[in-house]
Amino acid sequence: MKKCPYRVHVFTFAALLLLAGAGCTSEIQTTPSPSPSDEAAVETTAFARYEDAVLGIAFEYPEAWGAITAQNEVGFEFEDNGSVKTAPGGIPIQKGIVHRTLIFSGLRAEPSGREFFLVGSNPSGGGILGRGGYFGDLSDGFQTREGVEEWCQEQQTCETFSTPNGIRVAHIYHPSIEEWGEVTEDVDYYAIHHPDHAFSGLVISNEDVIDAGLGRQEEAMRHLVDSLEFLPPSQSRD
Repeated sequence: MKKCPYRVHVFTFAALLLLAGAGCTSEIQTTPSPSPSDEAAVETTAFARYEDAVLGIAFEYPEAWGAITAQNEVGFEFEDNGSVKTAPGGIPIQKGIVHRTLIFSGLRAEPSGREFFLVGSNPSGGGILGRGGYFGDLSDGFQTREGVEEWCQEQQTCETFSTPNGIRVAHIYHPSIEEWGEVTEDVDYYAIHHPDHAFSGLVISNEDVIDAGLGRQEEAMRHLVDSLEFLPPSQSRD
């Protein structure tokens, strides 16, 4: 079965530009064994495949978590003094897409109201206007292999491994983190460098999966990471 979800949102120039995901999904039947450390076991053995031509990646994820959609954050051109360049009328000049965020549409994370799980960073996309930070900003540091290695070395505990597809990943686990006054437990971050691609920095996290009430979902998230593929140039578009 082929699924091609589309959802489009348009905000003002100072907000994020939300565009529909560029991927499609198809059912894949697997029988994973839930990890005892998960707060909630994976409720289904049905996994779907998602491909994103903009990010140049593909992976599998639990189908019960809903269709995947995408948000594109627009970057802007800046002057050397740090001020944003403007066109006549004072409208900021857009440069490109600086972040692309993937979202599980079937989850409703609280209190954040988001269901983000993967963010790609484009170093040529320009700079961002003022906003609060979130885990996706980590992807800016993963635009080179050295950046991933440095981030890993700075952590108290960090493991590196190669996926079955030969992709190098740095992984850290936080028993608890505090953001915006809220504490989240059992948080995982996966750092990946995507060589020779516009969106060269990738970060994957279970933060909003936890906020949605599903617990750590270590088995499902690791399955997603292990199934990650870099699409050939013929299947990618910047």
